[in-house]
Amino acid sequence: MKTKRRKASKTKQLSHLLRKGYRELSSEARRLQLEFATVDAETAEILADKRLMASIRQSEREIRQGKTIPWEVVKKKLALQPSSARRKSRR
Repeated sequence: MKTKRRKASKTKQLSHLLRKGYRELSSEARRLQLEFATVDAETAEILADKRLMASIRQSEREIRQGKTIPWEVVKKKLALQPSSARRKSRR
């Protein structure tokens, strides 16, 4: 008789854990679904913008052709400070 009670108790505990896990999983799945829907909408918006897509394709061609500017040169042209120097100057 005790073994039947233990099994019933364990089954009840397992059932409770499964329901709890399913609720948590369902919540996470809904969050991910919403996140992907947002990303899909943003991607569709970008893909629908013909001028933006032409600009992206042109940039990709220029990268393949080696028409890039090293980051150090860009920083010098824009007079960008290293991030540690910016933190010190704010104090």
